[in-house]
Amino acid sequence: MTDLESGISYEFGSFRLDLRDHSLAFGDESVDLTPKAFETLAALVERAGRVVTKDELMELVWPDSFVEEAGLTRNISVLRKALLRDPEGKDFIETVPKIGYRFTKNVHRVESPPRSMSAAKPKPPSAAQSSNTWTVLLIVAITFGLIALAAYLVGTRKPAAESMRSIAVLPFRPLDPSSSDNLVEVGLADTLITRLGSLKQLTVKPTGIVRAYTGSGVDPVEAGRALGVDAVLNGAVQRSDGRVRVTVQLIRMADGVSVWGQAFDSDDGDIFIVQDEIARQVVAALKVRIAAEEQERLFRRYTQNAEAFEKYMRGRSRLSEYTPDGTLAAVDAFEQALAIDPNYALARSGLATACADYYLRFASGKEVAAWGERADREIAAALILDPDLAETHEALAAVYRKKDFNWEKVLDESARALELNQSLDQPHYFRAAALYHLGLLEEAAAETEVAERINPQNRIDGLRTRGVIALYSRRYSDAIASLAEVERLSSHAIADPHIAMAYLEHGDVDRAEEIARKSAGDLSSSASTRATAILASIVAARGDRAGAEALTRELEARPAVDHHAAYSIGVAYAQIGETEKAIAWLRRAAGTGLPCYALYAGDPLLAPLQKVPGFQRFLADLQTQAETARRRFARN
Repeated sequence: MTDLESGISYEFGSFRLDLRDHSLAFGDESVDLTPKAFETLAALVERAGRVVTKDELMELVWPDSFVEEAGLTRNISVLRKALLRDPEGKDFIETVPKIGYRFTKNVHRVESPPRSMSAAKPKPPSAAQSSNTWTVLLIVAITFGLIALAAYLVGTRKPAAESMRSIAVLPFRPLDPSSSDNLVEVGLADTLITRLGSLKQLTVKPTGIVRAYTGSGVDPVEAGRALGVDAVLNGAVQRSDGRVRVTVQLIRMADGVSVWGQAFDSDDGDIFIVQDEIARQVVAALKVRIAAEEQERLFRRYTQNAEAFEKYMRGRSRLSEYTPDGTLAAVDAFEQALAIDPNYALARSGLATACADYYLRFASGKEVAAWGERADREIAAALILDPDLAETHEALAAVYRKKDFNWEKVLDESARALELNQSLDQPHYFRAAALYHLGLLEEAAAETEVAERINPQNRIDGLRTRGVIALYSRRYSDAIASLAEVERLSSHAIADPHIAMAYLEHGDVDRAEEIARKSAGDLSSSASTRATAILASIVAARGDRAGAEALTRELEARPAVDHHAAYSIGVAYAQIGETEKAIAWLRRAAGTGLPCYALYAGDPLLAPLQKVPGFQRFLADLQTQAETARRRFARN
């Protein structure tokens, strides 16, 4: 009985494409191609002379799986390089913009003769052949033994998916750019990031860092390797007549292979069903074991309303601008989301954070109290809605950090947020702020490094935190450079009071006074008070006792003087020789949120106090507090 194998070959130029042998040759030279690159070339050559659409090619080459267009693009690039062996090879594959590709070279089809798969009747073995029989059998036995051993080792090795414990969810790509909504595409990814980030076994890159990979030209494999993750979840969204199709694939970075892919169809309002199913499938593909409480968080829907979800995402986006207009726009967006769904815990937490931010950074004297009260109300409501949500504890840490200056609570709530979702960067910045206020500058710098690794795109928080740490460490040039960049990227109210202080300590009194006078007229109560206090210390350093006293009297009459302003008032009094008032204001600064020993001990503007017994006792108290804080908080 005979089995026949027949095949077809194609010749073009000096190349021969053999479908039976799955090979490409250039003359006598074999050309190495990956299996998928070969199949791409075969599909084009078989249809030489006509345009083959991208969709058709992807269906021919990857019939049973979802693959991004980037995979096809890579194959075309590989083929073009291989075809350059022919002087005209660069023109063999023509790109038809927005449609597909055409193979332009004339092709000659060759039918290969049948290949007999049966063996001829064997001849009786010769004596020499017989003498080799046992050698051959021994080799075969050893070979099968090695194969069996390899099979055993492979079988006992953990599957590749077991090693995938870090993931990046890229912004979903719109298949139709004309119907693109960036907030929806980023928002879909953000929701999956929030859900997957609740699993302790996974490290998930935050939205802020993956936002840089928005767009149709992004290669998911290159993005994943740049992000240093084990896997990438890549997807696309297509909207049409109230319907949404979401296609996703999970790509393993070790070899660039898609380990899972699927398409989901739903109505606009049912997008949350798709989110649930994607999260379920990803967890299954990664073989992540989850506890019951994690499963509840993973599949919990924080709203059932797509419009509320969109408003929430808009609020998140505007809040990250750190400007008065951006913060107010965020408040408005969160309010709209809550008007649609009053039980939307994420929106309530976002609103609490926005209110605390506006209270500290931008509220005028007349409205600052109202914003503070509202921040308290919103965070209380958020805790009622969901006390076990990472973002709720992140928002609570924001209120303690920006309104109450309660550093112990900031550290506790930030730790709780990170326990619930380790992929968040803001809690690390809140911890860093608490630590540098407490005088733990090295520990604050370490927290900042962690936050920057999680989300290097958040430059404003990173630069501002590093700028303040540099200021308190007496690295004034570094402080000025960082804080000047913060002002360029966001709002002068975020940076100016500290940068004015950095210029003063650095010896550039004129520049310090210029910045302080400008900021003293700011509408923001906090920025104005801090800048006016710094101005008082500048005027005192110039020897203008009357001017300094006038400014300090004005400040003492203000209802809200925080620890930074109190510190500068203490500096002003030290410069004009009012020792007791200076120490009293410095103690007030330390007692209301700024017990940073390194700042008081190293500030050259406090030199007039260095030999005063009351100031020495004050420094000793601060040093004891710093040591206590280090023992209590440094390892938390």
